[in-house]
Amino acid sequence: MIEADLQWLGIEPHEGPSNPGKHGPYIQSERLSIYQENLGNLIDSGNAYECFCSEKRLDLMRREAVRMRQRPRYDNKCRDLSREDVKRKKAAGEQFCVRFKLEPEHLVLKDMVYGDVEFDLTEMNYEGDPIIIKSDGYPTYHYANVVDDHFMEISHVLRGVEWQISTPKHLQMYRAFKWEPPQYAHLPIVLNKDGTKLSKRQGDISVNHYRNQTYFPIALTNFVTKSGGGFSDHNVEKLYSMQELAETFDISKVNTGGCRLDFILLEKLNQLKLDSQINNDLKTAIKTLVEAITAANLKADDYPQDYIEKVIRWCPQRVTKIKDLVSPGFEYLWSQPEPSLLSKVSTSPDVLQTFINDCPTKIFNYRETTEDSERISEFLEEFSTFHNLKQKAFMKDLRIMLCGVTKGPPLVEIFLLFGNNMTRSRLLKSLEYLLERSSLPLPNVQAKR
Repeated sequence: MIEADLQWLGIEPHEGPSNPGKHGPYIQSERLSIYQENLGNLIDSGNAYECFCSEKRLDLMRREAVRMRQRPRYDNKCRDLSREDVKRKKAAGEQFCVRFKLEPEHLVLKDMVYGDVEFDLTEMNYEGDPIIIKSDGYPTYHYANVVDDHFMEISHVLRGVEWQISTPKHLQMYRAFKWEPPQYAHLPIVLNKDGTKLSKRQGDISVNHYRNQTYFPIALTNFVTKSGGGFSDHNVEKLYSMQELAETFDISKVNTGGCRLDFILLEKLNQLKLDSQINNDLKTAIKTLVEAITAANLKADDYPQDYIEKVIRWCPQRVTKIKDLVSPGFEYLWSQPEPSLLSKVSTSPDVLQTFINDCPTKIFNYRETTEDSERISEFLEEFSTFHNLKQKAFMKDLRIMLCGVTKGPPLVEIFLLFGNNMTRSRLLKSLEYLLERSSLPLPNVQAKR
């Protein structure tokens, strides 16, 4: 999933499970022999030891610490077992894990983001010696990341600042192995706009979520670079390519304070890309909309390709992503208003019937030009005045008949978007329902073009 997400974003790993190289295997279960081989070096050098403490004993220690209002920690009981004791216990079949001997010392981490960070492991060693190999033979993160990073020749480690406090353990492990550690850069916590911590448990912050919502990868990458620092101050009115972003990245510019994500910016950036795609790759935009319509189980089969294209060209100033066009707020694009929604229409059916009779030469023959827009506006104003209608209320009624909503795009815009046939058809169907409800005769409207 991570590889698929990176590929969609345009970030291609130089090496990995789908692009094997000299540093594999890449799955921990396939690297157990590597962990075990190097574990022997740690034990032989006296930097690690087998721990035979039962889970029951550890649980009792935790409970006693809680009772005494102390922080639970392992008391390093097995640290001083002789090799003979270890052999005897193993021969007896006693279960064991392996712990690393964490030595008390004053240590300075040269963090590429936070500068020199001092740690006093005498004060910090609350939890005792950490487990590096569990009783099932699998490594913990502290051990695996050191071994893997060394043999995979990792030069830089960029990770969340919450891991900074664990880095002294890793540095001591590198020293025990007599390996050169990588350079560390700890990144600030990413926060929601309200200041709460952003969590991977939030389903709506996964890359896959944004992919499914038809966001553009370039919008998402630009959004991330504007959160937390590390990049030059870019113009938010422009989208930058991955190459341009890579060229401007500077680790010294990463913020040390928590960064709050303003998702309004993401919407704005996505809208920029949407504009660009419609102008330069209309075919792909249309395909995305057709897929969204199908996924939403909307009845859009009767809508011709030219209408789909009109909706795409119409949408940039109203939505930030194509999938929005099939959301509940835009149902009117794909379906006739439900009869129950027409109860809000206050204009009398006979006036509405006259309006539809007068429309063929005034509205239904437009060609979607600026002149047509002005002509339709003039006709709506003249008709309202001639029939002593409040224009605002009349326009609202027409919008309900066409869209089923009281608020939305300007009415002239709706006429232009729906086109002659759809506009006429929807007005007639709505009028038929209104006439049935009022027990008046159905309209005798000629099918004029």
